[in-house]
Amino acid sequence: MRAVIDENQQDAAIDALRRERLRLIALTPVRTSLEAYFVEKLQRAETTAGSST
Repeated sequence: MRAVIDENQQDAAIDALRRERLRLIALTPVRTSLEAYFVEKLQRAETTAGSST
């Protein structure tokens, strides 16, 4: 089975696996590129700046 879980839910998911005595084979973080991160931050800054006028 494969699942994609929000970063803030990972601990709860791992705890649930332990309770059910299931084995976790791998945990691979899914990260955006530095460029995508920068563009997202820039868009948020522009949106915030535009809403304060």
